[in-house]
Amino acid sequence: MKTVTVAFLLLSNSVLAQGQGDLKTEVAELPALVQKLQSRVELLEALAQPTPAIPAALPAVAPPAPGAATATPDPLGGTTLSFMIDNYYGYNFNAPIGRANLLRAYDVSSNAFSLSQAVVLLENAPDPVHGKRWGARLDLQFGQATATLRGNSANEPRASIYRNVFQAYGTYVAPIGTGLTVDFGKFASSLG
Repeated sequence: MKTVTVAFLLLSNSVLAQGQGDLKTEVAELPALVQKLQSRVELLEALAQPTPAIPAALPAVAPPAPGAATATPDPLGGTTLSFMIDNYYGYNFNAPIGRANLLRAYDVSSNAFSLSQAVVLLENAPDPVHGKRWGARLDLQFGQATATLRGNSANEPRASIYRNVFQAYGTYVAPIGTGLTVDFGKFASSLG
């Protein structure tokens, strides 16, 4: 048994001695390997850096702050311009004399195209939230319905002078409570 044990110990010592030689070589090569890895990491970091979008010769412009509204110049100052056209073709199967539909307010001509109403609306509304308390509105009307909507000439003695001005009024929002709206001018109303 002793001979086997001694042989085993001799064999083990020679393997250990051979392993230590390899270990000494690996430890000696380790600094060179670390230097090589460090240079590769530096190269990869340099490649990963983003390139600047703005050339260095141009001054950088700061982006707008988040949530900041960009002001767009408004030449009309919030004024809106609207159009409306209402036309029709009317035919009366009773064939009235002179193509005149009697006792009719809007469709007065038979067998004819007619312009019932054309409207041009110009409005600049108040906006008290942004400090604009004044506003105005102008409605101009043309066509058959204009004469009908003007009402009785007894109510308006010289209606033909301003017949096409359907509405023209101003608005003021007074700083009372949540805002008291005061309108002044010429209005179209359901009461006449």
